[in-house]
Amino acid sequence: MVRRALLPLSAPPAWVLLLAVVAAGAPARADYIDHFATRDDVGPLKAPSRGDTRVLVIPVIIDDLPFEQGDEAAFLADVDGFFAADDGDLFTGGFSFARYWRQASLGRFRPVATVAPPVRFARCPPLGAYADCAIPRGAGVASGDFAGAVAVLNDSLAFLHEVLLCATAGPSRERSCTDGGGVDLAAFDIAGLTPGPDGYADGVIVVSNAAFPGIALPVQDLAQNTLVFTGPHPDFVYDGVAVPAVAIAGRARRPQRQTWVAVHEFGHLLGFADLYNESGAATDLPYSVMGGWYYDTAAPLLDPFSRVAVGWANVIQASGPGRFALASSARSGMVLKVGLGDEFFLVEHRRRYPDVLDDDLTVDAGVHVQRVRLQRRPSPATGFYLSTLQSCVNCIPFDSLTMVEEADGRYDLQQSRPRDDAADLFVAGQALVPSDDTAPRSTSHPVFSSNRLDGTPTGLSIRVEPDDVDGAIVVVDAPAVADPCAALAGLCDHDCVVDDDGHGRCGDFGTWPPPKASPRPAEAAGCAALASGPGTATVGVLLVGLLPARRRRSRASFAKACSLEQPVPARNR
Repeated sequence: MVRRALLPLSAPPAWVLLLAVVAAGAPARADYIDHFATRDDVGPLKAPSRGDTRVLVIPVIIDDLPFEQGDEAAFLADVDGFFAADDGDLFTGGFSFARYWRQASLGRFRPVATVAPPVRFARCPPLGAYADCAIPRGAGVASGDFAGAVAVLNDSLAFLHEVLLCATAGPSRERSCTDGGGVDLAAFDIAGLTPGPDGYADGVIVVSNAAFPGIALPVQDLAQNTLVFTGPHPDFVYDGVAVPAVAIAGRARRPQRQTWVAVHEFGHLLGFADLYNESGAATDLPYSVMGGWYYDTAAPLLDPFSRVAVGWANVIQASGPGRFALASSARSGMVLKVGLGDEFFLVEHRRRYPDVLDDDLTVDAGVHVQRVRLQRRPSPATGFYLSTLQSCVNCIPFDSLTMVEEADGRYDLQQSRPRDDAADLFVAGQALVPSDDTAPRSTSHPVFSSNRLDGTPTGLSIRVEPDDVDGAIVVVDAPAVADPCAALAGLCDHDCVVDDDGHGRCGDFGTWPPPKASPRPAEAAGCAALASGPGTATVGVLLVGLLPARRRRSRASFAKACSLEQPVPARNR
């Protein structure tokens, strides 16, 4: 069902949109939430997303406000339990901040969160005209109060600066906090573009019982560039370490959980843009922690394009016709790219892990086909993030950065109809094929086909053969690609190789968590046999059996063994 009452809390306050014109004349450089249009701005505009990092979590307690969890002790226990839990893996230890990001990245990103001593205030300071830190959506813009909206932002920056001062230096005569201190920010600067300190904190999250909106603010950029005309503002540097951005999660309403909101907001610090539909013109993008997730179930995995963009996926570029064994993406990271240029398809197998991952799926598993249009990717030009907030990347039906190709061909999501996983995810026997209809696609002309959205034929076919909860065989018919590694240029964050079937491969193609043992010889032979056949690309975890049922769980004893990576001969490109 459509849950408009539960729009993601990180929907941007409209008052920041006023500031886009201020940033327009600044020198060109990388930008915040550009969805990795560039990866070179780690530090000032992106938190590091590779290797070991340290994340500071600051609980902010307002004495005269209630707690989502019931009382202060329960609030602190919830925060500590979710952020400090990082032992084990996601599937054995459960949903937590560190485990989620390790799994989503296949272990390529390993944040360790530390919960600071609480920073305490007797009450919230006024933020513009609003008390109790309860800033409404729009903050006055809808009524024409532009000056009031800028005042809200100025006051918010000042309050966040005070929170950071109190967390590091503690209360003083000049500060209104009554408790806090002891944080050495240098301990939270261990990574940048390369391992080692770079002068910027790896990540800062504020979690509070105040009714803050869920939001992530690039505080240093706002203070030094966008809002410089309203200053002076703090520089957000503390004992030589800068805090470039802060993710904020205020008090939520159960069944939503504010600690879970912080997972989405931290995604913005890494560089991801919002993928839900702020305008309401279409249904929020499912199958992504940056899209239509409502913080009331264990988080979905990032969508395939987001994982490819940040460099966390194992990507296969189809170089022509082929058969591909795709294991569930949560463990294998496998994404099949079909098509070339600025509009293409990414194919993955998604599986529900109850109470752990993708828990909002209403089916056990299925094949997710995502259309990507790079022409709608945010620009990395300075200050463009304000335009990204104003015109979100997935806000225009049939003209978005990413969209779900729905297996039933109805395009309900593009027309603000309810999400229906059973109808939208592909299963055995379903396919996306070309169409003779070359008219542009729109809500009044929603033709189901592999043609580009402007109607241009691509000659691509994507068909699902036997599938089950562990994976699927995907058969592709596509024009020949002379250089599949060139087709991954700009999307590959590893060395690209070409396998013996001629397809491009980008990634280490390991599974996460790493397998504890190799399969016995007979089991390994069984795994290989499952993928045998003309044109089959044995590039990852293979199916346990070709089961005819629509969504059957695997019966074979090879289930565990076949979840291990099989070697694939390759030649370097």
